[in-house]
Amino acid sequence: MRADRVLLGVVVLVLTALSLLLVKGDGPGSGEMLLGITRQNGVNSGDLPIIGLWLVGVGCCGALWRRGR
Repeated sequence: MRADRVLLGVVVLVLTALSLLLVKGDGPGSGEMLLGITRQNGVNSGDLPIIGLWLVGVGCCGALWRRGR
């Protein structure tokens, strides 16, 4: 059971790292700036699907974590 939780932690770290890499991108599909964090960086409309999918993935990991009690 402990190994399952370690694996869930790894999945959350991987999801987070990949999401941060995608959100950091400044490609042409990044969309309109919605929330400026610095002069050049912020949350774009193209980031919303990435953030949504990250929330779903981490939420699923949280549900599996709780199920393992």
